[in-house]
Amino acid sequence: MDQGNVYLCDWTAEKGGYKLWLEKDPAICSLASSFEDAYQSLWLRICDKFGDVDPRLEFTRGNPSDSLMERFRGLELITLAGNDYAEGPLNFADCYSGGICEYCAEPVGKRNDVAGVYSYLPDGAGALTRKSAHIYSEVFLNVLTDEERAGLHLRKVELAKKSRPSNSPIQYELLGPSGIGYVGVKDLGGLKGWQCTECRARWFGYYIRGFPLHKFVAIGSLPDPIPSCFVVGNKHDGFELGMTVKRWKEIAQRPERKGLAYGKIGIVDDRDVDRNPILPIKPPPKSLVNL
Repeated sequence: MDQGNVYLCDWTAEKGGYKLWLEKDPAICSLASSFEDAYQSLWLRICDKFGDVDPRLEFTRGNPSDSLMERFRGLELITLAGNDYAEGPLNFADCYSGGICEYCAEPVGKRNDVAGVYSYLPDGAGALTRKSAHIYSEVFLNVLTDEERAGLHLRKVELAKKSRPSNSPIQYELLGPSGIGYVGVKDLGGLKGWQCTECRARWFGYYIRGFPLHKFVAIGSLPDPIPSCFVVGNKHDGFELGMTVKRWKEIAQRPERKGLAYGKIGIVDDRDVDRNPILPIKPPPKSLVNL
């Protein structure tokens, strides 16, 4: 089912509770003793006002109950990724100089010049894949400035000859540049992830109930000043398009971004960075268990 429209909202803490409102029409508002109750009330008001059965409320200032947001500057940077999955790449192993790891199925070696081939591509502004890559449509990329696009390494993806019917526009895989990688955080709970003993691939994030930051970057890895658009991640997490919240607010209501969802990134002081968090070993694939 298609997701509803995005509605940019804001909030303030008032005596006895929270007031939430729609940015473009503050008269559409709610007041309740908890942020969650006020959110639900505003969500229902927007449903009634605009006839939207599944509105998506986005608060660029984050959830006020999260005290960790201020520490990690969680209101400044976001990543953008598709909210639907492409099917592929069918030639995943051919896209990397070392193929794929037989133990964890992650890519080995550098990304080569082979274009990814997909059996299906969603028709939105972006797509996730189950093989790390992040895909963005030409229609959405044209919303970016020439300077923003110049900082991205992109490669056009291909549709297989026998593919599912699709109205997808031209799509590109984001290949980098690398440089801003995700880091661990000292003394922060909720670490989840894995590492491969064979190829040294690893993946991790932080998952704390009620806390919207799952990925973090070191402040020392960020350019100064931070550009409006940048690339974050690696070949295992997938290279994702990063953006300042200020820039995101400028394009969030544009139709070209439909099909993209955003996630907030935390910024960690260098003294709090853990560059080698201890992770559990990834279990072997079922095909190797009985060997």
